[in-house]
Amino acid sequence: MFLIVLFFAKIATISAALSYSDDLARNKFFPLTAIAYSEQPESCLSQFFTDFEFFGKFVVKCDTTSDDTCAGFVAVSHSDQAIIISYRGTLGNNEIVQEINTTMFKPPVEIFPGGGKVNPYFSNAFNLLWKNGMKTTFLDIKTKYPDYFLWITGHSLGGSLASINAAIISNSNLFNKEKLLLITFGEPRTGDSHFVTAFDELVPNSFRVVHGYDVVNQIPPLMLFGYIHHASEVWYNNSMETGQSFVICEGHENLKCHKGLGHFSKQDHLFYFNKDVRFADNGCQKP
Repeated sequence: MFLIVLFFAKIATISAALSYSDDLARNKFFPLTAIAYSEQPESCLSQFFTDFEFFGKFVVKCDTTSDDTCAGFVAVSHSDQAIIISYRGTLGNNEIVQEINTTMFKPPVEIFPGGGKVNPYFSNAFNLLWKNGMKTTFLDIKTKYPDYFLWITGHSLGGSLASINAAIISNSNLFNKEKLLLITFGEPRTGDSHFVTAFDELVPNSFRVVHGYDVVNQIPPLMLFGYIHHASEVWYNNSMETGQSFVICEGHENLKCHKGLGHFSKQDHLFYFNKDVRFADNGCQKP
């Protein structure tokens, strides 16, 4: 009897989860992801959001062996009734090399509080940002706007930081997980199977958008040191123009989707929804 009740409770939880929206990902989350690359996120936000508050950009040195930085910003969109946390992706060749070195050749060793292990480079970068003012800022905003949703996003490295952030917030009971929505773009594999199991429970409204042959989505290689993707992949096997199709790939490593492809593309990693993800770094005009 207990198992039957548990089964239907699980079904109810799944049915209550938010569904993926191409319109929301394309016109809200993707601009927020691109804006994280800007030196002046506040001015960029005004190009896409009419009623917003900007609460700060946060930058830290994310690697002790170089001057590479990691960054994110916190804002609120009142028209969407959403608190926003967005993380910048990888900048420059040095940071890309460092990111590859720490994912391709080092196992996940940082213990995630909810269970499992995550990549040490991603974990370290997130913790430095979170403890350098982002957490305090987020908690202040949550108190000010208790009924708002929480949107978390990021591209590439930023996608992994966003995923860790969403899981940490949920695991710490800092926000209602049913009102938390995570959408990432070109996210690498972030942790091991135990982390993924915990993550899927903690962040039920999670979507990893993947463009075609995006190479970063496939590092580190599947199961190298135990790395595996969390749910759920949204795969666009096209140029991602308005109206083009996509597939929602259930599970973690669905062979019908990106994992089953035989070659990879840096170009697909840099272009989402037929736009350069770094467009906000070039004057913040709508592409």
